[in-house]
Amino acid sequence: MTFVLVKNGSNEELELGIIAKVLQNEVGCFLPCFKFNDLKNLSKKMTEMFKQSQYASVAKCVAEYGKVTTDGVPSLDKGIERLCKHFEDICKKFHDNPYVFEVILDKVHDRNSKHASG
Repeated sequence: MTFVLVKNGSNEELELGIIAKVLQNEVGCFLPCFKFNDLKNLSKKMTEMFKQSQYASVAKCVAEYGKVTTDGVPSLDKGIERLCKHFEDICKKFHDNPYVFEVILDKVHDRNSKHASG
C-alpha cells in the first residue's frame, strides 16, 4: 500500500492519494485522491471523510496503516494520526517550499525474503 502526500501551494492546500491493490477490481483502476484545506483540523476532516460509506474501502486501507505492529489491530484513528503527522512534518520541514510531495510505502515485502519489512 502506498500513500502520496502533497503540499500543493501552501499549508492549506493538502492532498492525499492512495494506491492499494485491495482498491482495484476487474472493472478498472481506483486511485482515490482527497483534498484538504486546513492543517489544524486535518484529523477531524479525514475522520469525517473516511467514515462516509462510499469511502469504506479507503477507510480500511487507512485503518490497516494504523496497525503499527504485525499482530496489531487495524485502527482508523491511528492511521489518520500517522498520516496527519506526516503532513505536519512536510509543512514544518518545507515551510518555505510551496510544492512538496512525500511517498509512503507501507509494508513493503521482498519476494526473496521470508520476513517483511515495516
